Amino acid sequence: MTVTSLISNDAQLFLQELGRARSQQLNRLISLGNERWVVSGIDGLYRHYKEITEPGSRSTSAGLRIQALEANDSRLTGIQQSGRPLDELLWNCAFQLSDGKLLPGCRRDDVIRLQRWPNFSRLTRTPNSLKITALLTSRATSLVLASRILHISEDELYQFCSAAHYAGYSTAVNRADVVQLADHNSSPRFTIVQKLLKQLKLRPQAISA
Repeated sequence: MTVTSLISNDAQLFLQELGRARSQQLNRLISLGNERWVVSGIDGLYRHYKEITEPGSRSTSAGLRIQALEANDSRLTGIQQSGRPLDELLWNCAFQLSDGKLLPGCRRDDVIRLQRWPNFSRLTRTPNSLKITALLTSRATSLVLASRILHISEDELYQFCSAAHYAGYSTAVNRADVVQLADHNSSPRFTIVQKLLKQLKLRPQAISA
């Protein structure tokens, strides 16, 4: 059983608890069947493992269970050396839960800028994730406009941006006039976008308001 096999209600609670652990720097043990996720919010790390059960024995519970851990809990030992970044787990969980819809905290009229390039060797991605990343790391863009520039469905952008939001990779810029491509075609920043998208075999088009 993995994050992808969580049922919807469990996945929502799982994602919510991961976000709370990170934002409030909490330590948590999250259990589902024999699966365990040890989360160190203060370190921004997690460790996943399966608890060995006796042959023929049943899981203790079918539902998600959450337990607070003290800083000196033995289950946190070594997490700084062997743990994975918590943002990866948040991305993958939000990506699966979104399924092409915007998750709470994300809006269709958001103007999004990516603050970093995601490590896609560790993350679930959409077919056009590299194109989306090239655009949104270079300039803040609304989801609607990004869909038109990249010629991809809004559903794919919803899934990507939901994952980026929960992973903490993106920020919403609440100014609709941040992106006016027709006014910035000659700017150095737009030239960078052109080069990036050209490498991805996509020719950007200026779209007037």
